[in-house]
Amino acid sequence: MKTYRLNSLSSPVIAREGETGAVRVAVDCGAWADDFPSGSGVLLFRRPDGETYPLSSAFEPPYLCAALTASETAQPGLCLIEARWTVLLDGQETVIAKAGPFRLRVAPALGGHVLPAPEPSWLSRVLIADASAQSAAARAEAAAAQTESYATVALSLNANTDYTLLIT
Repeated sequence: MKTYRLNSLSSPVIAREGETGAVRVAVDCGAWADDFPSGSGVLLFRRPDGETYPLSSAFEPPYLCAALTASETAQPGLCLIEARWTVLLDGQETVIAKAGPFRLRVAPALGGHVLPAPEPSWLSRVLIADASAQSAAARAEAAAAQTESYATVALSLNANTDYTLLIT
């Protein structure tokens, strides 16, 4: 897989129309990660038809990286990528830094292509995170209930009585 490290001076032809998984893009976000280590990054992608959506990206210090799929290479022409770094401020996810837009080109290929919808991989990650949060909340409620039952037992014990615990 070819990796393109994007900067404001580059405008590479990154892929041919319809390719998937052959190209990866990377934007240096190391300074943001150093300044705001609790933050996270996202790469936004705009196809030539104007459709804009977040890419499924990962932070591999110091780069924020994403592999391009058939959704990104569905149509030849100029594409844009913007990197964003967000942190949680006062309970709100806040964009504190942006880089780009970086220009990329998808070269035409022989044969027509039907534009696929943007891949919902970012939506899947959100749904998985939501399910994990709900599961964690349920475990926390169960732990709180267990702690409450222990506290009830402890309050019912007489401090002046000698108790022996028999474990078999």
